[in-house]
Amino acid sequence: MCSERPAPDADAETWEAWAGRVLVAFDQFQLLCAVRKGPRGVEALNERVAQALQRRGLLEQDHGWYEGRPVLVTRNDYSLGLMNGGVGIALRLPEPPEFPGASPRQVLRVVFLRNDGSGTLRHILPSRLGTVETVFAMTVHKSQGSEFAHCALILPDTLNPVLTRELIYTGSPARGIGSA
Repeated sequence: MCSERPAPDADAETWEAWAGRVLVAFDQFQLLCAVRKGPRGVEALNERVAQALQRRGLLEQDHGWYEGRPVLVTRNDYSLGLMNGGVGIALRLPEPPEFPGASPRQVLRVVFLRNDGSGTLRHILPSRLGTVETVFAMTVHKSQGSEFAHCALILPDTLNPVLTRELIYTGSPARGIGSA
């Protein structure tokens, strides 16, 4: 994870600041793919990245809900205040004790930047998220409107109809993607 994780007894502001830094760090680099399927597509790359991170002890698991899983919202969810294209990261965060004297526990929440311009974070239980996908890699198409400090464009190893000038235009630094 990004920077040192706060001590378990740290205050809420410290945890919130840490979660914000994790989101900012994630936006520094993104794998962009031309296609969803195949060995160089989003699906295969997301699986391979998660497996590699788990083998190195950086993720507790490589499937389901786990701390460090980045997700992309794929459909507007007005009840949660999430819009298509929003990116969040699953993090273990402290939750107040259920009753006085009980020990605080850490609960997996998906943290998103609020889309109201406030710069604050929204914490959502993973069970409430129905329309998300893992996003270690995303398609160029889904990255439109995003800005990353750096990116890598992964192209298929065979000719594909999506390899057009429009793909390169969509993913070009002039459009905000990959510019630093």
